[in-house]
Amino acid sequence: MSMTVVNKNNNEKYEVYNISYDKAGYPRFLIYKDGQWVRMSAKYFRPYTMKDVANDIADELKKSNWSWEGFKL
Repeated sequence: MSMTVVNKNNNEKYEVYNISYDKAGYPRFLIYKDGQWVRMSAKYFRPYTMKDVANDIADELKKSNWSWEGFKL
């Protein structure tokens, strides 16, 4: 099972495939980035939330020029 996180610096989404902990007990995520497996500190990421999902959907709708005009419930 994997989870999705968002990089705080560039807002890119990544799947986390494993979580390990360093000697101090801080979590490190195993992600696949640019064709390579990379372990990165969890401090660089935030959770991918439902707000992010809604924003992704809104962005896709804007790209497709979709509109509520003429839509009736």
